Amino acid sequence: MKIYCNEEVTKTLLHHDDWIVSDDIEKITIGIEVGCNTIYIGEETDSFCPTLFAPSVELALLFIQANEEI
Repeated sequence: MKIYCNEEVTKTLLHHDDWIVSDDIEKITIGIEVGCNTIYIGEETDSFCPTLFAPSVELALLFIQANEEI
């Protein structure tokens, strides 16, 4: 598992258990297509369906950390 936080991603780079954390809809969409976990930083919307929405990168990373400890 790798966490990509506001980094450039491609379909060939990603693995199914990776996390994409970004405010860029295109990056989130790539993650969704690959089957990654995705957290969109921003307001909730019906135009796409990431794994989660978060108000900040810090809270998104705390969620991932807590999820890994379970």
